[in-house]
Amino acid sequence: MKPVIISLLLFILTAFCACNLDDLIKDVEPPQVGNILTTAESFMANPGDTVLFWVEATDPQDKALSYKWTLAAGEIIGSAQHDTLTWKAPLSGGDNQVAVKVSNSEKSVTRTETITVISSVKPYVKILYPSSTQYLVQYTPVTVKADAYHDNGIYQVQLWINDALLPGLPVQNAQEYKFVWDGAAPAGMVEIKVTAISQITSVSGSDSVRVPLEGIIRGKK
Repeated sequence: MKPVIISLLLFILTAFCACNLDDLIKDVEPPQVGNILTTAESFMANPGDTVLFWVEATDPQDKALSYKWTLAAGEIIGSAQHDTLTWKAPLSGGDNQVAVKVSNSEKSVTRTETITVISSVKPYVKILYPSSTQYLVQYTPVTVKADAYHDNGIYQVQLWINDALLPGLPVQNAQEYKFVWDGAAPAGMVEIKVTAISQITSVSGSDSVRVPLEGIIRGKK
């Protein structure tokens, strides 16, 4: 057989095999993967809890599947390459994303969930303005500013003047809260207190400052 004919046959055979290989790859279906399941009720855990995650998956081609679990915080106990995962929750509260990637020979599917670690720590609260070195004028509006933070989020922030809760909600910018108080209180030392209540546990934390309030006679110039 002439070399030209042999080369032509080899070229045709190679192209045919390549086409068939492409068709086979295209025909490979991804794994069928359910949602992530867990022993933690409502995907909530306490700090340091041991939690089991698992996922149910099958392969349309009946081929072997591989698993890879990832968690940004806490401790993975044992292997992260099975259909189940044992995890130790971190000591700090907050939301943690758990993800599993299930793969067959060609394709993969990723499932994610969020598990919340419940913190019983009091919210952090710090009054930014006013400070004890300043003084206020009676019946003159003042903006009370405070930082408030909790790992599980803040449910509510309150402003108290001399143990009296003022109505109204603050304006929030990131974790800074602002109240406008009209300065209506007896002249003298005034206690300004900001209280924050956490999500989930409703634990409260507060900060207070005593500020002199200068009295005026209303209607007089």
